[in-house]
Amino acid sequence: MEKTIENMSLDGGCLCFDFVNTVYSRKETPVHDYLKSYEDVIHFAKHTEAISRQQRQKLLDNAEKHPQKKENAFNKIKSTRKELFLLFYKIADNKKPTPEIMDCFNELFPIALSHLYIKASSQKMELKWKEEDDILLLPLWMVIKSAYDVLLNESPKRIKACPGCLWLFLDKTKNNGRRWCNTLECGSRDKALRYYYRKKRKTNNH
Repeated sequence: MEKTIENMSLDGGCLCFDFVNTVYSRKETPVHDYLKSYEDVIHFAKHTEAISRQQRQKLLDNAEKHPQKKENAFNKIKSTRKELFLLFYKIADNKKPTPEIMDCFNELFPIALSHLYIKASSQKMELKWKEEDDILLLPLWMVIKSAYDVLLNESPKRIKACPGCLWLFLDKTKNNGRRWCNTLECGSRDKALRYYYRKKRKTNNH
């Protein structure tokens, strides 16, 4: 089956990890990149239900009217994805992110948060995104806000990288014992490989 945004597994447990995981497997060569165009970014935002139908249409209309801005936004989104992977993979590997990695994130997150505002309604206060400025980067600002929330609110011990494919995921199990991004895929693949090598060793010993 062809790998597309629409059938991509959302195993990250949060928006920012699902976004980083739009590279299918960082252990395979060549890697499969789900994001081949800016339109794919919008499809991702739809798949994760990060943005509404009205927001998607605004993004598509704006992208069509401003092709150069669309290209710039797409390049920024792709480069930030790499930086976010480096940041969270360091944490998952029980290592301190380098100053360069932190500088990149610290440059982005105040910009992302500056696009938020509080809207008062009759029943509650709502967090909303401004859509006037840099609208083509709206999906990225949402991802950065998600990363900001994970860094501040989640234990580093719950930030993990799948040993099978290096997908990031947030371990929400009570005992923090989750190992794989998806037990039916990477978990089953590992089980099959271990079975194969056990059988091979037994055959060689006879």
